[in-house]
Amino acid sequence: MSCPNNTKIPQCLQLLRRGDLIGAWRLWVGDNPLPAVLGRICYAPCEENCNRSPYDEPVSVANLERFLGDYALEHSLQLPSPPERRNTKVACVGSGPAGLASAYHLARHGYAVTVFEALPVAGGMLRVGVPKFNLPTRVLQAEINRLLALGIEIKLDTPVTDLDLLFTEDYQAVLLAVGAHRGYKPAIPGADLPDALVGVEFLHHARSGRRIRVGKHVVVVGGGNVAIDVARTAFRFGAKQVDILCLERADTMPAHPRQIGAAEAEGIRIIDERAVAEILHEERHISGVRCQQVAALNMDPVGWFTWETRPGSDQVLPCDMVIFAAGQAPEVEFISRAGSVRQTPRGNIAVDTATLMTDRRGVFAAGDATPDCGTAARALAQGKRAAQCIDAFLRGELPAPNGKAPTVTYETLNPFYFSPTVRNSLTGRFAGEHQRNFREVYGTGYDVSTAKNEAARCFSCTQCFECDNCRTFCPDMAIKKLGPGNGYHFEDSYCKGCGICARECPCGSIQMVADAN
Repeated sequence: MSCPNNTKIPQCLQLLRRGDLIGAWRLWVGDNPLPAVLGRICYAPCEENCNRSPYDEPVSVANLERFLGDYALEHSLQLPSPPERRNTKVACVGSGPAGLASAYHLARHGYAVTVFEALPVAGGMLRVGVPKFNLPTRVLQAEINRLLALGIEIKLDTPVTDLDLLFTEDYQAVLLAVGAHRGYKPAIPGADLPDALVGVEFLHHARSGRRIRVGKHVVVVGGGNVAIDVARTAFRFGAKQVDILCLERADTMPAHPRQIGAAEAEGIRIIDERAVAEILHEERHISGVRCQQVAALNMDPVGWFTWETRPGSDQVLPCDMVIFAAGQAPEVEFISRAGSVRQTPRGNIAVDTATLMTDRRGVFAAGDATPDCGTAARALAQGKRAAQCIDAFLRGELPAPNGKAPTVTYETLNPFYFSPTVRNSLTGRFAGEHQRNFREVYGTGYDVSTAKNEAARCFSCTQCFECDNCRTFCPDMAIKKLGPGNGYHFEDSYCKGCGICARECPCGSIQMVADAN
């Protein structure tokens, strides 16, 4: 199972294919309270590992997630009411995906949760980092409003500057989910020029609604998803040409292939294996960048890239604006002042990997402020895990192991019983006038019919969908159907152990196990 959040994908898609849209949504939000958000921006590792891939094309799980999220918003579906609230208070510092997910799962356990957000708006990097053309504000805010209906309190414009103060205010546990809002500028000549910008700050300003002046020819430095977002945003603000300079080869860029393809479809050029050595200028106005070809790329023990350049490979690329989007870090000065919360050499918050607790008892951390997060889906998963760990801590117990669903391989299935089908994709707007505005690129999701058809493509790995093959092929009449949705009963006294039922099961839900007697 490749979903970082352990979402019950086959079970949800079974309900969806049967037409139980509300049931599918309720099961989905048991793990993920933001399906309309994540369905738009998740890079879908589940699809990369979908068992349908070697047969024809993977199931479009992200689009189905978006469909369920949008359906719930359209029909004003509400999350299940939490149990009676306890007197125990928990503070979440940061309202990004990790903070929101943790607050949600803690509220489901009955805790009184307050989220402290330094910004004037909720959502963290979802709100101020992800461009509107990928995630409209109305969608994010609608799903946040649904969390508020559970009794979660979000205090905006309220930065936390003292952890001790939270504990004096009777919070029994604190989650640090402050994200990674600080970008870097390299120590190269010209990096201090007025038109040499930092990518995350550029995106913050863009999401705030400001009209931003960009150059005619913009160079974005970086190879990750943030660099792609910056480049596409600069293009929408009127840049005539946007180039992305990255250290990696184009086929090894950390940005997701879907993001790279969208950028290239909009006319953005990617120049790979280049390191910026200097920003050239005339009277402090940028005139270009001097870059060199990367001959070797490595990573030091701390996790920073190091590289060697090819002698004599200097190249001048004309431009009038440079935006750096190569790495981010959390803003954790208040944590440093707390003294007992250790940080990694890269500036992230160090946590115990089993409990997500920091060096300070009762203080936990999750999301991009911790090492090895990097995506909204992982941040959401860490927020969920943090809630489990905080709940165990407050009950004086150790958290249960963070188990993963067993991996199901293509070889355990019987695809003979499935017909080849075409994946239902969304049509994006990548050309013409649509490049110059912030309307959602994939403005229309699935309708009900398309969603049910796409859900029906799921092989339902290990999840019986009552096809009746086992009962039809059983030579001993040892299998009895219990009724729609109730599965089957296997009568051991009739079964001779021939294994035909397991071989003819399309989804691998029947396992032959040796009798212990």
